[in-house]
Amino acid sequence: MLNLDELKQFVTFAEMGTLSKTADFLHVSQPTITRAMQSMEEDFGVSLFTRSKNRIEFNDTGRLAVEYSRKIITAADDALKMVRSYDSSLRIFKVKSCAAAPLAALMPRVIGKFSDRPLSSELAPEELVLDSVRHNICNIGIVTKNINEEDIFCREFMTEKLFICLPQEHELIKPNIQGLSFEEIDGTDCLMDSERGIWTDLCYEKLPKTHLRFPKKGSDFEKEAKTSPLPFFATDRNTFSDEIFRGRITLPVTGEGAAITYYLISREKNLTELS
Repeated sequence: MLNLDELKQFVTFAEMGTLSKTADFLHVSQPTITRAMQSMEEDFGVSLFTRSKNRIEFNDTGRLAVEYSRKIITAADDALKMVRSYDSSLRIFKVKSCAAAPLAALMPRVIGKFSDRPLSSELAPEELVLDSVRHNICNIGIVTKNINEEDIFCREFMTEKLFICLPQEHELIKPNIQGLSFEEIDGTDCLMDSERGIWTDLCYEKLPKTHLRFPKKGSDFEKEAKTSPLPFFATDRNTFSDEIFRGRITLPVTGEGAAITYYLISREKNLTELS
């Protein structure tokens, strides 16, 4: 029977390269690691190492065993997280979202309806949001795709649109301009309020020539944006103060991806109909 602790020592040995480095890294004795490697061979029932004086190395079978050991460790970690999250979901009403704006729009409704239960909300990658709903780990998810799966209810929730805010004398501003495409913006350095998020990912994808600048560590985005000569991105769902837009012209970004529609998903139909 494979032992999870020994599997972790086995994988660590593959990463460290020697028994002594592995022992030092794991804060155990070298004989402990040696015994673990012997036990792994017994559990797998095959030879995993090539041995020479004072040294052992993986053979081809051993390298394959390392690959599968990593998968087992990951699966075990995932199982712990999923079971603990599911147990938590039985007591706490959980909402997960792939973006901040729809989460901020939804939570007041959730609080109003479920004020008698502990509530939690968090941002997560979209696939993790979907998996959490599939496995009953969260009560409501917010995603950007219209999900058509058995046992998952889905409905459109809201749309968020991207804008660019430019200094009044910026070279991108032309007479009678109504908007700017990603192609027209590409190559122009811009401020972004967060290094992570759905809009940041989109801008990296759509603006490969643009250098996205973010607030300095510990600095406030609005404070930087007020004094910066650079354009910055905002959406129609941002909660920035009006002061940040003074002296600037705000234009919609046009083209595919400039508007994102969000959907509520849940295993319970009534939860997607919060209003």
